[in-house]
Amino acid sequence: MSVITVAQLLGGSRVFAEPWSVQASLGVSGKFDDNVRLTAENETRDLTMAITPAVRVMRTGEHTTFSVGYHTAFELYHQQTDLNNTAHTARVSLTATGLGRGFFEHIKIEMSDAFTFAQRLVDVPAEGEAVGNEGVITEPNDTWHNGASARLTLPFTDSLSGSASYSHSVTEFSHPSLIDSTVQSAGAGLARQWTERTLVSATYGIRLQETETRKRVSHALGVGVDTKFTPTLDGRLGAGAAYFPDGRRVHAVGEASLTKRFQYAAAAVSYRRQVGSGGGVFQDPTVSQSIGVELTRPFGERASAILSGGYSDHRSATTEAGDSRSFRFGASARYTLTQWLRASAAFHHLIQQATGTSPVASDARRNTIMLTLIGTWGAPTP
Repeated sequence: MSVITVAQLLGGSRVFAEPWSVQASLGVSGKFDDNVRLTAENETRDLTMAITPAVRVMRTGEHTTFSVGYHTAFELYHQQTDLNNTAHTARVSLTATGLGRGFFEHIKIEMSDAFTFAQRLVDVPAEGEAVGNEGVITEPNDTWHNGASARLTLPFTDSLSGSASYSHSVTEFSHPSLIDSTVQSAGAGLARQWTERTLVSATYGIRLQETETRKRVSHALGVGVDTKFTPTLDGRLGAGAAYFPDGRRVHAVGEASLTKRFQYAAAAVSYRRQVGSGGGVFQDPTVSQSIGVELTRPFGERASAILSGGYSDHRSATTEAGDSRSFRFGASARYTLTQWLRASAAFHHLIQQATGTSPVASDARRNTIMLTLIGTWGAPTP
């Protein structure tokens, strides 16, 4: 895509030319869970109800897009009422482009900050929801998380662009066995449109993770290739290495994915290996691997179904013993009832296997069935 095309896509009549818009949503779901306490033995079944209101305010202009949102979830148990919990997330973001002339005309700046408080940390959440734990299921506990990030993108030519980024996150737990951490990372990258169908990229990043007792620095180098093999088949391949000066350890990192679109369906398979924060369970950073498969099938304009499965593995990147593995399978269906109301049904199966000395990570198995109604309303304000 040329620089001129990017500018045209982002252009408008004036800064903040469009009116403010407000979007609100309310979700109500009922769930059956055959292991609500996530224990290896003496599993307890229960029915839960979740209420999830959310609101987002946004304004878009010629050069700037600003949004602020708030999302909360109230989870109520029918019998195990001591597990009742809430989660709150507030997020603000700002995107700016074309704020100057000449060299600065096509610079793009993206900034965001999010704060989350959750009373129960049990799984990897969807984006914008409660803080996850890198796949490790833990006992209930209060969790506070704040994450801020900034990214600068600059197209040098029609086919070459550069980027720089910085992020800072703080995670604190009330559970005495979970480990608080602060993570800072900075990175830079180059991307070149090698051919009409192939994009080549190179990245470098440095990461500093601090806990009460340890400080770890790591460096990561990577290269990637994105290719459109055919009009219906896309692929990505990335490879690199993460280096820990303390201990002189090197870990391979990378990713690979394929996405195929059929006449009435789409299928995707992916693999990823990366260095993570440890999720509060490990004192040191973790090496995480995950494999995922997903099949999506639309049924007309209103309905769709999704089948998904995956495997993930998390272990210490240094010398600490212990690891956690999880196997997942899910099936879901969605149907749009009206312009503003959507219904969905989902089944999820999860098996976790954990080793190590942490008392909050243990073997667990869980089956859940969930029915959800979500209403969304949005209209510009004067």
